[in-house]
Amino acid sequence: MVSRISIRGAFAVGAAAVSLTCGETGGPDPNAAVARVVITPDTGSMDTGDSLHLTAVAHNASGSVLSGKTFAWSTLDPTLVTVTGSGTVHGTWPGSARVVATSEERSDTALLTVIPRIDSIALTPAVDTLKSLFENRILTVTAYIGSQPYDGETYT
Repeated sequence: MVSRISIRGAFAVGAAAVSLTCGETGGPDPNAAVARVVITPDTGSMDTGDSLHLTAVAHNASGSVLSGKTFAWSTLDPTLVTVTGSGTVHGTWPGSARVVATSEERSDTALLTVIPRIDSIALTPAVDTLKSLFENRILTVTAYIGSQPYDGETYT
């Protein structure tokens, strides 16, 4: 806590009166060093194409929240997610991704799961090339996320 001292005085010829008061301000020193960063939520999931907003909070050594601190956001898995400077994460490809918030060399990591959202499916050979519904042929199903084939699951 930051101490506050105020001195009030009244001066007259031949006399002086001084009043001294001490107290504490209402919160932690905003210039205190960041001891810990906490991301919320620290786990989560989203479909490909969706977004999730994360929030980071800085704490001092005694655990009090420090206001006014800035954060640098990044991802350790840029092929799966992107993250904005304000902590909004966009899922681009299925998998488990880590997102990091850093302030004054202290950081926390959130673990996010991007779930595949299949945009389209293609059958090979095309259904209209089959001679009859009873023809014994193997069909291959390819799922697509956007225009990219997703090979996470294959059906034959």
